[in-house]
Amino acid sequence: MVAQHPAGLVRVVMVFLTELLVSVSPAAAFEWIRLPDPAPYPFLGPLLFVVCVVGFTYLAVERWRRQHLRRKQAPGKQKEMYSVYDPLTGLPTRRLFLSLLGRALTRAERTGRTVAVLIVQLEHFTVVAESQGRAGSDMVIRVQAARLKSALRSTDTIARLMPDQFGVVLENLVSADEILPLARRMQEIVGLPLTLEGHELLLSCRMGVALYPNNATDRDRLIDVALRALSIAKAQEQSIHFSLSEVEPASASTPVSLSAVDGR
Repeated sequence: MVAQHPAGLVRVVMVFLTELLVSVSPAAAFEWIRLPDPAPYPFLGPLLFVVCVVGFTYLAVERWRRQHLRRKQAPGKQKEMYSVYDPLTGLPTRRLFLSLLGRALTRAERTGRTVAVLIVQLEHFTVVAESQGRAGSDMVIRVQAARLKSALRSTDTIARLMPDQFGVVLENLVSADEILPLARRMQEIVGLPLTLEGHELLLSCRMGVALYPNNATDRDRLIDVALRALSIAKAQEQSIHFSLSEVEPASASTPVSLSAVDGR
């Protein structure tokens, strides 16, 4: 059939090439359409066949190149996502936490409100990890991360800073008294029983708290104060510890336990 109607085949091929040119260059397609009837030109058949083969080959190679480029770029995008979000819990990492804290401090500077930074440390997590293995410890972290997040307000921020350590930003606070109910709620929900492979686990956490602008006015200093308060809480076996002193050099800061503030 093709051998009997070469002119018809040429016309079909020319229509295809015209459509292809329209998608690439309308001006080139216009010039192509102005070509004379291909019937008197028998050599156009083989020539157009070669052009079609080359065109299809080019399109196939170009499609493969784009797919290969997307696959090559995908790990980079995934790595970038993991650099700001923890793949286990879905929470922000330390990198994103610092950025979000900086924004919170900028808003607080405009509104004059208080911002609190809490460093939450899970107690005895190393023992749990050793007894339950990697899968079990990952499950514990996911559950406790979800619990801590559920105890916070929609305006608060929580991030995973270390394997067993979380950072929390409480912003838009009118006074430091608002921290106590939120801190207690987080401790209560972390202390709820957790059943893992038939074993009931009871965990707890300690917290170190720093306030803006009472303790510091920049994010790095606030985190340092909160970490130091956490260390004091561990040393003195307190569940929560923070400083209410005015901004002072690191060597002169004197943290005050929440238990003392609460009259216990």
